[in-house]
Amino acid sequence: MKQRLKGILALCTALLLVLLGGCQGEGRAAFTQDCVLSLQAGSTTAVVSGTRTDGSQAAGETVSLAQPPLVEGETFWLPLEAVVAALGGTCQVEGDTATVRWLDQTVVYTIGAPGAQRNGTDWLPEDLPAFQDPAQTLPPEAVVPQVREGVWYLPLALAQPLLYGGTLWTQPTQDPAAGLVILGRELAADLTLGGFSLASRPQWEDLPADLTRGMTETGRQPSATGEPYDGVCWTGDGVACWVLQPQPGGPDWQGAGTLCGVELTTGDQATPRGLKVGDTLALAQLLYGPLVDLGHGIYQRAEPFGSAFHLCFQVQDQTITKIGLYNNLWGMEG
Repeated sequence: MKQRLKGILALCTALLLVLLGGCQGEGRAAFTQDCVLSLQAGSTTAVVSGTRTDGSQAAGETVSLAQPPLVEGETFWLPLEAVVAALGGTCQVEGDTATVRWLDQTVVYTIGAPGAQRNGTDWLPEDLPAFQDPAQTLPPEAVVPQVREGVWYLPLALAQPLLYGGTLWTQPTQDPAAGLVILGRELAADLTLGGFSLASRPQWEDLPADLTRGMTETGRQPSATGEPYDGVCWTGDGVACWVLQPQPGGPDWQGAGTLCGVELTTGDQATPRGLKVGDTLALAQLLYGPLVDLGHGIYQRAEPFGSAFHLCFQVQDQTITKIGLYNNLWGMEG
Protein backbone atom coordinates (compact mmCIF):
# COMPACT_ATOMS: atom_id res chain seq x y z
CA MET A 1 0.00 0.00 0.00
CA LYS A 2 2.82 2.42 0.93
CA GLN A 3 4.60 1.66 -2.33
CA ARG A 4 1.37 2.30 -4.23
CA LEU A 5 0.83 5.62 -2.45
CA LYS A 6 4.42 6.62 -3.19
CA GLY A 7 3.88 5.80 -6.85
CA ILE A 8 0.69 7.86 -7.01
CA LEU A 9 2.42 10.76 -5.21
CA ALA A 10 5.37 10.63 -7.60
CA LEU A 11 3.01 10.63 -10.59
CA CYS A 12 1.06 13.61 -9.22
CA THR A 13 4.30 15.46 -8.54
CA ALA A 14 5.51 14.82 -12.08
CA LEU A 15 2.22 16.01 -13.55
CA LEU A 16 2.35 19.13 -11.38
CA LEU A 17 5.86 19.91 -12.55
CA VAL A 18 4.78 19.51 -16.16
CA LEU A 19 1.83 21.81 -15.63
CA LEU A 20 3.95 24.41 -13.85
CA GLY A 21 6.56 24.23 -16.55
CA GLY A 22 3.87 24.81 -19.17
CA CYS A 23 2.56 27.85 -17.30
CA GLN A 24 6.02 29.32 -17.06
CA GLY A 25 6.57 28.77 -20.75
CA GLU A 26 3.41 30.73 -21.56
CA GLY A 27 4.53 33.73 -19.49
CA ARG A 28 5.73 36.70 -21.53
CA ALA A 29 8.41 39.21 -20.62
CA ALA A 30 7.32 42.77 -19.88
CA PHE A 31 7.48 45.41 -22.58
CA THR A 32 10.18 48.05 -22.51
CA GLN A 33 9.32 51.72 -23.04
CA ASP A 34 9.93 51.08 -26.75
CA CYS A 35 6.32 50.01 -27.22
CA VAL A 36 2.95 51.37 -28.30
CA LEU A 37 -0.45 50.28 -27.03
CA SER A 38 -3.62 51.09 -29.00
CA LEU A 39 -6.77 51.50 -26.92
CA GLN A 40 -10.28 52.27 -28.11
CA ALA A 41 -13.10 53.46 -25.88
CA GLY A 42 -15.67 50.75 -25.26
CA SER A 43 -13.46 47.93 -26.58
CA THR A 44 -11.77 45.23 -24.50
CA THR A 45 -9.38 44.48 -27.37
CA ALA A 46 -6.10 46.38 -27.38
CA VAL A 47 -3.15 46.10 -29.77
CA VAL A 48 0.49 46.25 -28.69
CA SER A 49 3.75 46.49 -30.63
CA GLY A 50 7.34 46.92 -29.55
CA THR A 51 10.26 45.37 -27.70
CA ARG A 52 10.10 43.15 -24.62
CA THR A 53 12.76 43.02 -21.92
CA ASP A 54 14.01 39.68 -23.29
CA GLY A 55 14.61 41.28 -26.69
CA SER A 56 11.65 39.66 -28.42
CA GLN A 57 9.39 41.76 -30.63
CA ALA A 58 5.64 42.16 -30.88
CA ALA A 59 4.07 43.51 -34.05
CA GLY A 60 0.37 44.19 -33.75
CA GLU A 61 -0.39 41.61 -31.05
CA THR A 62 -3.94 41.72 -29.74
CA VAL A 63 -4.46 41.87 -25.98
CA SER A 64 -7.72 41.16 -24.18
CA LEU A 65 -8.46 43.73 -21.46
CA ALA A 66 -10.52 42.83 -18.42
CA GLN A 67 -12.34 46.17 -18.75
CA PRO A 68 -12.63 48.66 -21.63
CA PRO A 69 -11.36 52.25 -21.64
CA LEU A 70 -14.01 54.96 -21.35
CA VAL A 71 -14.58 58.49 -22.60
CA GLU A 72 -16.53 60.53 -20.07
CA GLY A 73 -16.49 64.12 -18.89
CA GLU A 74 -14.03 65.23 -21.61
CA THR A 75 -11.51 62.66 -20.34
CA PHE A 76 -10.19 59.37 -21.69
CA TRP A 77 -10.16 56.88 -18.80
CA LEU A 78 -7.74 53.95 -18.69
CA PRO A 79 -8.68 50.75 -16.82
CA LEU A 80 -5.49 50.90 -14.75
CA GLU A 81 -4.97 47.27 -13.80
CA ALA A 82 -5.82 45.98 -17.29
CA VAL A 83 -3.46 48.43 -19.04
CA VAL A 84 -0.61 47.72 -16.65
CA ALA A 85 -1.08 43.98 -17.17
CA ALA A 86 -0.95 44.47 -20.96
CA LEU A 87 2.44 46.16 -20.55
CA GLY A 88 3.71 43.39 -18.30
CA GLY A 89 3.69 45.36 -15.06
CA THR A 90 1.92 44.78 -11.75
CA CYS A 91 -0.71 46.79 -9.92
CA GLN A 92 -1.34 46.31 -6.19
CA VAL A 93 -4.47 47.93 -4.75
CA GLU A 94 -4.70 48.62 -1.02
CA GLY A 95 -7.58 50.75 0.19
CA ASP A 96 -7.48 54.12 -1.59
CA THR A 97 -4.08 53.60 -3.21
CA ALA A 98 -2.81 51.65 -6.19
CA THR A 99 0.92 50.91 -6.53
CA VAL A 100 2.05 50.24 -10.09
CA ARG A 101 5.42 48.65 -10.85
CA TRP A 102 6.69 48.49 -14.42
CA LEU A 103 10.36 48.35 -15.39
CA ASP A 104 12.17 50.80 -13.07
CA GLN A 105 9.01 52.80 -12.31
CA THR A 106 7.06 52.60 -9.08
CA VAL A 107 4.06 54.91 -9.26
CA VAL A 108 1.50 55.32 -6.49
CA TYR A 109 -1.94 56.69 -7.29
CA THR A 110 -4.56 57.73 -4.73
CA ILE A 111 -8.31 57.97 -5.23
CA GLY A 112 -9.29 61.63 -5.64
CA ALA A 113 -5.68 62.91 -5.71
CA PRO A 114 -4.70 65.14 -8.68
CA GLY A 115 -1.19 63.73 -9.15
CA ALA A 116 0.92 60.73 -8.23
CA GLN A 117 4.11 59.68 -6.48
CA ARG A 118 6.82 58.40 -8.79
CA ASN A 119 9.76 56.54 -7.26
CA GLY A 120 9.16 58.37 -3.99
CA THR A 121 8.81 61.86 -5.51
CA ASP A 122 5.54 63.77 -5.74
CA TRP A 123 4.41 64.61 -9.27
CA LEU A 124 1.69 66.87 -10.67
CA PRO A 125 0.69 67.20 -14.35
CA GLU A 126 1.54 70.50 -16.02
CA ASP A 127 -1.29 70.32 -18.56
CA LEU A 128 -4.78 68.86 -18.34
CA PRO A 129 -6.17 69.03 -21.89
CA ALA A 130 -9.66 67.79 -22.64
CA PHE A 131 -9.81 64.69 -24.81
CA GLN A 132 -12.39 65.93 -27.30
CA ASP A 133 -10.93 69.46 -27.44
CA PRO A 134 -7.23 69.62 -26.45
CA ALA A 135 -7.36 73.42 -26.47
CA GLN A 136 -9.69 73.21 -23.47
CA THR A 137 -8.06 72.83 -20.03
CA LEU A 138 -9.81 70.73 -17.41
CA PRO A 139 -9.87 71.59 -13.69
CA PRO A 140 -7.57 69.37 -11.53
CA GLU A 141 -10.49 67.95 -9.54
CA ALA A 142 -11.92 66.51 -12.78
CA VAL A 143 -8.73 64.59 -13.56
CA VAL A 144 -8.19 62.26 -10.61
CA PRO A 145 -8.22 58.44 -10.25
CA GLN A 146 -11.63 56.92 -9.65
CA VAL A 147 -13.06 53.54 -8.76
CA ARG A 148 -16.16 52.47 -10.64
CA GLU A 149 -17.86 49.22 -9.71
CA GLY A 150 -14.62 47.99 -8.19
CA VAL A 151 -12.48 48.95 -11.21
CA TRP A 152 -9.68 51.54 -10.98
CA TYR A 153 -9.82 54.10 -13.79
CA LEU A 154 -6.97 56.50 -14.47
CA PRO A 155 -7.37 59.72 -16.49
CA LEU A 156 -5.02 59.77 -19.47
CA ALA A 157 -3.10 62.82 -18.22
CA LEU A 158 -1.97 60.91 -15.12
CA ALA A 159 -0.29 58.15 -17.16
CA GLN A 160 2.76 60.35 -17.79
CA PRO A 161 4.97 59.33 -14.82
CA LEU A 162 4.36 55.65 -15.55
CA LEU A 163 4.80 55.60 -19.32
CA TYR A 164 7.45 58.25 -19.73
CA GLY A 165 9.48 57.93 -16.56
CA GLY A 166 9.24 61.63 -15.79
CA THR A 167 11.13 62.55 -18.99
CA LEU A 168 9.95 64.90 -21.71
CA TRP A 169 6.19 64.48 -22.04
CA THR A 170 4.77 64.07 -25.51
CA GLN A 171 1.03 63.64 -25.81
CA PRO A 172 -0.09 60.15 -26.78
CA THR A 173 -1.46 59.81 -30.29
CA GLN A 174 -5.15 60.63 -30.05
CA ASP A 175 -8.14 60.40 -32.37
CA PRO A 176 -11.13 61.73 -30.41
CA ALA A 177 -13.58 61.09 -33.26
CA ALA A 178 -12.70 57.39 -33.13
CA GLY A 179 -12.33 57.25 -29.33
CA LEU A 180 -8.75 56.11 -29.91
CA VAL A 181 -5.58 56.60 -27.86
CA ILE A 182 -2.16 55.13 -28.63
CA LEU A 183 0.07 55.11 -25.56
CA GLY A 184 3.81 55.38 -26.06
CA ARG A 185 6.22 57.25 -28.27
CA GLU A 186 7.29 56.28 -31.78
CA LEU A 187 8.89 52.87 -31.99
CA ALA A 188 12.60 52.69 -32.72
CA ALA A 189 11.61 50.48 -35.67
CA ASP A 190 8.98 52.85 -37.11
CA LEU A 191 11.53 54.24 -39.59
CA THR A 192 12.11 50.74 -40.99
CA LEU A 193 10.07 49.02 -43.68
CA GLY A 194 10.79 45.82 -45.56
CA GLY A 195 14.17 45.57 -43.82
CA PHE A 196 15.25 49.03 -45.06
CA SER A 197 15.79 51.86 -42.57
CA LEU A 198 15.41 55.50 -43.58
CA ALA A 199 16.60 56.82 -40.22
CA SER A 200 20.09 57.93 -41.30
CA ARG A 201 19.21 58.84 -44.91
CA PRO A 202 21.34 55.94 -46.22
CA GLN A 203 23.08 55.82 -49.57
CA TRP A 204 21.80 53.08 -51.86
CA GLU A 205 25.30 51.90 -52.74
CA ASP A 206 26.21 51.56 -49.06
CA LEU A 207 23.33 49.24 -48.15
CA PRO A 208 24.14 45.60 -47.29
CA ALA A 209 24.28 43.40 -50.37
CA ASP A 210 21.82 40.90 -48.89
CA LEU A 211 19.17 43.65 -48.81
CA THR A 212 19.52 44.79 -52.41
CA ARG A 213 20.48 41.46 -54.03
CA GLY A 214 18.04 40.54 -56.78
CA MET A 215 16.48 44.02 -57.00
CA THR A 216 16.31 45.56 -60.45
CA GLU A 217 15.80 49.11 -61.71
CA THR A 218 12.24 49.29 -63.03
CA GLY A 219 11.38 52.94 -63.47
CA ARG A 220 12.15 56.61 -63.01
CA GLN A 221 9.91 59.52 -62.04
CA PRO A 222 10.57 63.25 -61.69
CA SER A 223 10.02 65.00 -58.37
CA ALA A 224 6.36 65.86 -57.85
CA THR A 225 7.39 69.24 -56.41
CA GLY A 226 9.55 70.27 -59.37
CA GLU A 227 12.87 69.80 -57.60
CA PRO A 228 15.92 69.06 -59.81
CA TYR A 229 16.05 65.34 -59.07
CA ASP A 230 14.28 62.13 -60.04
CA GLY A 231 13.32 59.06 -58.09
CA VAL A 232 14.71 55.82 -59.48
CA CYS A 233 12.69 52.74 -58.52
CA TRP A 234 14.38 49.46 -57.60
CA THR A 235 12.02 46.50 -57.25
CA GLY A 236 12.36 43.14 -55.52
CA ASP A 237 9.99 40.53 -54.11
CA GLY A 238 7.11 42.58 -52.71
CA VAL A 239 9.36 45.60 -52.00
CA ALA A 240 10.11 48.74 -54.01
CA CYS A 241 12.79 51.30 -53.11
CA TRP A 242 13.07 54.87 -54.37
CA VAL A 243 16.54 56.38 -54.78
CA LEU A 244 17.19 60.05 -55.57
CA GLN A 245 19.31 60.86 -58.62
CA PRO A 246 20.00 64.07 -60.57
CA GLN A 247 17.83 64.57 -63.61
CA PRO A 248 19.50 63.64 -66.91
CA GLY A 249 21.64 66.57 -68.03
CA GLY A 250 21.02 68.38 -64.77
CA PRO A 251 23.58 69.61 -62.25
CA ASP A 252 25.22 67.38 -59.67
CA TRP A 253 23.26 67.20 -56.47
CA GLN A 254 24.58 66.40 -53.00
CA GLY A 255 21.62 64.16 -52.17
CA ALA A 256 22.24 61.87 -55.12
CA GLY A 257 21.99 58.18 -54.26
CA THR A 258 19.90 58.70 -51.11
CA LEU A 259 17.28 56.07 -50.30
CA CYS A 260 14.18 58.24 -49.95
CA GLY A 261 11.32 55.77 -49.88
CA VAL A 262 10.39 52.11 -49.34
CA GLU A 263 7.12 50.47 -50.35
CA LEU A 264 5.49 47.15 -49.58
CA THR A 265 3.45 45.91 -52.52
CA THR A 266 2.38 42.45 -51.30
CA GLY A 267 1.25 40.99 -47.99
CA ASP A 268 4.42 38.96 -47.52
CA GLN A 269 5.92 41.48 -45.06
CA ALA A 270 4.44 43.70 -42.36
CA THR A 271 5.23 47.06 -40.81
CA PRO A 272 6.81 47.09 -37.32
CA ARG A 273 3.26 47.46 -35.96
CA GLY A 274 1.99 44.44 -37.86
CA LEU A 275 0.14 46.08 -40.77
CA LYS A 276 0.20 44.32 -44.16
CA VAL A 277 -1.02 44.91 -47.68
CA GLY A 278 -4.51 43.41 -47.73
CA ASP A 279 -5.43 44.73 -44.28
CA THR A 280 -8.19 47.29 -43.81
CA LEU A 281 -7.85 51.05 -43.57
CA ALA A 282 -9.58 50.81 -40.19
CA LEU A 283 -6.75 48.62 -38.87
CA ALA A 284 -4.19 51.18 -40.12
CA GLN A 285 -6.02 53.85 -38.13
CA LEU A 286 -6.07 51.66 -35.02
CA LEU A 287 -2.34 50.99 -35.25
CA TYR A 288 -1.15 54.45 -36.33
CA GLY A 289 -3.82 56.97 -35.32
CA PRO A 290 -5.51 59.68 -37.40
CA LEU A 291 -5.03 59.53 -41.18
CA VAL A 292 -5.25 62.33 -43.74
CA ASP A 293 -6.99 61.70 -47.07
CA LEU A 294 -4.62 63.03 -49.76
CA GLY A 295 -6.94 62.06 -52.59
CA HIS A 296 -6.51 59.50 -55.38
CA GLY A 297 -6.92 56.67 -52.86
CA ILE A 298 -3.87 57.72 -50.78
CA TYR A 299 -3.93 58.23 -47.01
CA GLN A 300 -1.10 59.55 -44.86
CA ARG A 301 -0.48 59.27 -41.12
CA ALA A 302 -1.37 62.68 -39.73
CA GLU A 303 1.74 62.87 -37.55
CA PRO A 304 5.09 62.36 -39.30
CA PHE A 305 7.71 60.17 -37.68
CA GLY A 306 10.68 62.14 -36.40
CA SER A 307 9.12 65.30 -37.93
CA ALA A 308 10.35 64.37 -41.42
CA PHE A 309 9.21 60.85 -42.37
CA HIS A 310 5.76 60.04 -43.71
CA LEU A 311 3.84 56.76 -43.68
CA CYS A 312 1.32 56.41 -46.50
CA PHE A 313 -1.26 53.87 -47.62
CA GLN A 314 -2.76 53.28 -51.04
CA VAL A 315 -6.32 52.10 -50.55
CA GLN A 316 -9.01 50.58 -52.74
CA ASP A 317 -12.45 49.66 -51.35
CA GLN A 318 -11.15 50.27 -47.79
CA THR A 319 -8.38 47.69 -48.35
CA ILE A 320 -4.69 48.59 -48.33
CA THR A 321 -2.96 47.84 -51.63
CA LYS A 322 0.41 49.49 -50.90
CA ILE A 323 2.28 50.77 -47.84
CA GLY A 324 5.03 53.36 -48.19
CA LEU A 325 7.52 55.09 -45.89
CA TYR A 326 9.23 58.22 -47.25
CA ASN A 327 11.52 61.02 -46.16
CA ASN A 328 10.52 64.63 -46.79
CA LEU A 329 11.93 64.58 -50.35
CA TRP A 330 9.57 61.92 -51.74
CA GLY A 331 6.04 60.59 -51.41
CA MET A 332 3.48 58.11 -52.68
CA GLU A 333 2.17 58.59 -56.19
CA GLY A 334 -1.52 58.03 -56.84
